[in-house]
Amino acid sequence: LEKIIPNLDSWDVTIHATDINQKFLKFAERGVYPARKIKYVPHEVLTKYFTPDGENYVINPRLKKYIKFSFHNLSDDNYYLFSNSDVIFCRNVLIYFKRDRIREVIDKFKNSLRKNGYLMLGYSETLFQISSNFTSIHYKDAFFYRLSNPSEKREAKKHKERLEKGWYSSVKHVDTAPTTIHIEPKATEVKNPVPVNKIS
Repeated sequence: LEKIIPNLDSWDVTIHATDINQKFLKFAERGVYPARKIKYVPHEVLTKYFTPDGENYVINPRLKKYIKFSFHNLSDDNYYLFSNSDVIFCRNVLIYFKRDRIREVIDKFKNSLRKNGYLMLGYSETLFQISSNFTSIHYKDAFFYRLSNPSEKREAKKHKERLEKGWYSSVKHVDTAPTTIHIEPKATEVKNPVPVNKIS
C-alpha cells in the first residue's frame, strides 16, 4: 500500500486479518518471527519493515496500527467484518470446501465488496462454474477477480450463450470463464477472442 499510496497516513485504511485458529491469530498479532519464517521475504522488505531482535525479526509497529485481528469462521453467516471492503484476500482456503459451500462463501464475499471491489484467491482456486458475478483479470503471471458491473455481466451472459450455441467452433481457443480480461503493463486493450470493455 505504501508503494502506491505515498501519503497513506492520510487515508482511512483498515486491514481485517481473520482466521479460525486462535493460536495463529495470536502469533500474527504479536508480530515476532523466527528467521526460518521470513527466509523468503525479499531483503528490501525485511530491512524496511522488520527489526532484528536476537534470532527473531519484529515487524514495524507502524504497520500494525492498520491491522485488526479477529476470529472468523467462513461457514458463519455473519460477514460484517468484510462489509464495504475494497479487496478481500482468501487464499488456499476454498480448496478444502465442497462446491456448495464455496458458492455460499463467494456469494457472501460478493455482498461484502464495494462496487468494482477485488477478490484474491489462491493460484489453484477458480470461480469457473461457481459465480458469474466476477471478472477474471490476468496480470503478468498472476490473476485475480473484480466484481463485475452490469455491462460486464450482460457481456458474460452473451458469451455463455454463444458458447452453448457453438458460435466459436472455428476459433482455436476461447476462455470458458464468464469474462476474462488479460492486462499487460501499459496495455489498454482487452486481449480476448470476444470483444469486451476497454480497460480504463
